[in-house]
Amino acid sequence: MAWPILPVLFDSLTAKGKAIRRLWTLGKVILDPGHGGKDPGGKGNQGLIEKEVTLDIARRCEALLNAGGIPALVTRRDDKFLTLGQRTRRANAESGDLFVSIHCNSYKDPMIGGAECYILKPAKSERAIEVAAVENQVVELEREQEQYEALTEENYILLAMATSQYLRDSERWSELVLEELKSTAGIPSRGVDQAGFYVLMGASMPAILLECGYLTNPEDARVLGTERGRQKIAEAIAASIVKMKSEMESASRQ
Repeated sequence: MAWPILPVLFDSLTAKGKAIRRLWTLGKVILDPGHGGKDPGGKGNQGLIEKEVTLDIARRCEALLNAGGIPALVTRRDDKFLTLGQRTRRANAESGDLFVSIHCNSYKDPMIGGAECYILKPAKSERAIEVAAVENQVVELEREQEQYEALTEENYILLAMATSQYLRDSERWSELVLEELKSTAGIPSRGVDQAGFYVLMGASMPAILLECGYLTNPEDARVLGTERGRQKIAEAIAASIVKMKSEMESASRQ
């Protein structure tokens, strides 16, 4: 059975492909604060709750980008529950050109820390599978779960074909944002990985899932738990987007 979003995604990509052949400039950036409402996400040191941290970071980044002349919007502005499908549908409806789903990690071992970034491809590591499984658990809170059940290897191949033009940009953006987080916010990088994150499926644009750090790691929690730290993280994400804008617009002129 084909995954339901694929026909819509192919149509969207075809339309965008025609536009990309013309002179291209970065339009709108979609910032997706992970979790929300009845889905709190992870919990960690200092009483940190993932849904609150991600919302604050996303709204700070939105303000930075808009002030710098790059249109940006967040998928949720308050403590609201959104399905995974609603997030990418909003991104597509708004004609987004970049999509980042913002998250924070947590783990039983408090010594594990650092930022990670993921793109949508079949997982190659047990760790990536584990992280995707945690983030995908939210579908248990959704009413229409059957849309995710047909994620077979065959549909993965179809999905990869549909989104291949964006994978290179997604991977490059992942590298940039991790570099910026390390230099701006002092959060070390755990690297770029890939896995089947439902929230990235259906996004007809370069899309990444960013784990800004570990709520359960003392060093990361000191950054994530303060307004100054979250501002630094927002600045790092915004800086990576500015660099992506420059690179993508330059490439479109070649």
